Amino acid sequence: MKSNMVCKNMALGSVKTKMQISTNFQNMGRNRVTTTANPNSFEIDVVRIDNVIKEFGQGEIGLVKIDVEGFEVEVQRGGEEFFKKFSPRIILEILPDEIFDGTCQSLELLRSFGYNKFSIFEGLPNKMTFVSALSSPFALLRDRPSGFYPIGSKLPNKEIPMLLALKV
Repeated sequence: MKSNMVCKNMALGSVKTKMQISTNFQNMGRNRVTTTANPNSFEIDVVRIDNVIKEFGQGEIGLVKIDVEGFEVEVQRGGEEFFKKFSPRIILEILPDEIFDGTCQSLELLRSFGYNKFSIFEGLPNKMTFVSALSSPFALLRDRPSGFYPIGSKLPNKEIPMLLALKV
């Protein structure tokens, strides 16, 4: 079986640099990139998605999931060329403190890249809903299964664990 995945020990951001990964042993999903070292952190190389694509080749990337605890904008900025040129589906987490007046930097940046359809998974989707989103996002936008709805011009003022962004 041929693998289409390459694992690298690096973080993604807007500039090539070194930063710290701060670990949270109570909730590994809350690990985050930071500039400050602490007893629970380690140094990591930060690279741009655009540079990784140039090094490894684009291949067929149809989905990008960005869930990096407040570092989403930096990841998006580092992949501007890739997102504009190849338009992969994006699943993005948005934290409540990032939302101001019904929008956030991540959403506005995606709009500037040409993304124009956004939908939110309300709560954690069941496996079939999630698979549908990846295999047929346009049908998902049309059929709107339970727990999944398109957003208009404003975001709700709460955590959005899964926002699906598309270019249509």
